Amino acid sequence: MKHVGVVDILQHYFRIDGITCFYIVYTKSRKNMLHKSIDKKRNKINNVFMKSIDDKQLNDQDIYQLRQLRESIVEMPHDEAEAAIVKIKEYLKEYDFSSALELKYSLMMKLGEIHGRNSEVEDSAEYFKTILNSPDAQAFTILIRKASANLAITYALQDLYREALDIWYTLLKDEKDVDLKLNLLSNICVAHGIIGEYHDSIHNAYQALELADKHGLPERRMDPLQNLGAAYEKMGEPQKAMKYWLETLDLSRKYKSVRREFESLGNISLAYVQLKEYKKALSYAFDALKLRKKHLPEESLGISYNNIGFVYENAGDMENALKYYKMGEQWYQKLRRNSALAHCYLNQASLYLKMGDLSKSLIKLNEASEIENALIVMQNNSQITAMYAKVYAALGDYQKAFEYSEKNNRILEDNLNNLRKTTISIKEADYYRGKIEDQARQYKEQNTELKAKNRIISASTKELKEINKSLAENVEVMNWLISVISHDVRAPLSNFGRMLTMMISGEFPREEHDEVLTSMKHSSDSIVKLINEMLDGIRLQRQNMSFHTTIELQNIVPILYSVMEIYQPMAMQKKIRLSFNAQTKEINARVDADLLKILVRNLLNNAMKFTAENGAVTIKARVLQNKVEIVVEDNGIGMHESALSDLRKGQGIARSKSDGSLGLGLVLCRDSLKRMKGSIKIDSEPDKGTRVRILLPAK
Repeated sequence: MKHVGVVDILQHYFRIDGITCFYIVYTKSRKNMLHKSIDKKRNKINNVFMKSIDDKQLNDQDIYQLRQLRESIVEMPHDEAEAAIVKIKEYLKEYDFSSALELKYSLMMKLGEIHGRNSEVEDSAEYFKTILNSPDAQAFTILIRKASANLAITYALQDLYREALDIWYTLLKDEKDVDLKLNLLSNICVAHGIIGEYHDSIHNAYQALELADKHGLPERRMDPLQNLGAAYEKMGEPQKAMKYWLETLDLSRKYKSVRREFESLGNISLAYVQLKEYKKALSYAFDALKLRKKHLPEESLGISYNNIGFVYENAGDMENALKYYKMGEQWYQKLRRNSALAHCYLNQASLYLKMGDLSKSLIKLNEASEIENALIVMQNNSQITAMYAKVYAALGDYQKAFEYSEKNNRILEDNLNNLRKTTISIKEADYYRGKIEDQARQYKEQNTELKAKNRIISASTKELKEINKSLAENVEVMNWLISVISHDVRAPLSNFGRMLTMMISGEFPREEHDEVLTSMKHSSDSIVKLINEMLDGIRLQRQNMSFHTTIELQNIVPILYSVMEIYQPMAMQKKIRLSFNAQTKEINARVDADLLKILVRNLLNNAMKFTAENGAVTIKARVLQNKVEIVVEDNGIGMHESALSDLRKGQGIARSKSDGSLGLGLVLCRDSLKRMKGSIKIDSEPDKGTRVRILLPAK
């Protein structure tokens, strides 16, 4: 939802033969518009042809004049160009072009490009399809390739990215012209980026860079650099994205590419937002707006307004954020940019939620949902349902919040098995698992070396014992994390292959592929988020919790609810009923939000791990005089008294599923509670389950 600016800018990269190129020249020429009536201009063009439209046979002068119109129309003032378009359409309808077929189809190509520029995408596509389906047009090879390329652009503008990619990859195989090949690679990068296939986008961007360098075309590095930045930004690497966008900005100024310059400025602004450098973000965002105002018509400013609103929201200036979101909304509506408008409404819904105006948040959410339901590819469906859950939770309607949360989980679950093998989340999970395994091996080797030194020295000093103990704990931390990833992450992903097989074999309707992949991307992001949050917790354990904490009186209900949402996909996968019961919608306790999340995540993770299929895990919260009680309980395998005794003495971490230990993280939980002046009590019975009770200060 929050990266609408980046997505918007990406959609402007489609550059093959016409639509965007026409757009650039056309908007430049608007500055020289002659404000005369279209009728007068039409009369002027009629005079140029020096004949009546009733004469249906083309002569040499007609052909010459039509060719002149075809070449000069993009340089005409607006109203004169409108009249020229009407005249060309009249000739195509009324005249016999059998002696000038190349002229006929090149004029149709030009009309298709113009309709595309004016956001009349369906009309544009019809012209290109007519050319491609006309037997007597097949002799004009270059024209056919251009029509195919432009048809792909119209598909992309209708969110039909798979259809567009099919055409572009087909054209790329046979394309010899370097310039057109670079355009194709750029479009392919953008399409892959929009549907979340960032590795494919990066691969094609590097191909384009190599091609530009090989042929000595430094100015053509701008598109692949821009696309690399977009992919890395989406992968959560703003510093790397910034590197590529700054290089693009330098090249755009060197080669005087105004469009690339304001796109780069906008992207750099969004990267600075991720880095929380809001002054720099605003500076770049306003520079982008200033440049757009200078070179583009006013209706093209929606992207900049929306991006500025996004910066203000993250900086905490809600008043200005709302002002600029509204300005962006106004122009998105005029341009019928539905996907971008849905994003803009989602941004406003999020903003109103932060401001506490829940009724307006719901209104904007309903507007976003209405637009989303009409789109061919529902890119925001999961985000909308997740936002509904948050708004209803804030309203205290936990039943509806839970219903929307379950609906969102169903959306994610329905798409899990359709994720492509090259998807970034699987590769990230494999990458982190490999890193963890390497780290675990390193710690084991260090531990073995230290033990050998202890035997040689034969003096087990207290210092060496402490080091040895620390290393052993870290090894078990790594081993535990590998186990969690292997079981709790790999298990939900194990069904991907079956869904892919269904897609390949045709059992799954092709028209639903894009929607499924888009929703699955959001689902896989949730799994990656779970991995990252577990890694954060382990890092805190290894660093002995040596980080800054902010302990203050705050409402813990939304914090607990957000943690529960993370584990809902895992619960659905294991068919476990995960629920949250709060005494009231506002329960205040003196806590650090991050420490509380770490604490509850550890308890939930163990409860989920040791609860069998069709079991239940419950989170409860209530006020007890001057204390707040949080309970996490399950009906899983439970623990024996000996294991409980070890845990209470601070000696136990998980060894196997059979002994039902609470698992790694108890030390982490105790450290967190110590900092927040809280306490923990664990009760458990074999084959009945475990109940963990947390007490926190209420004042």
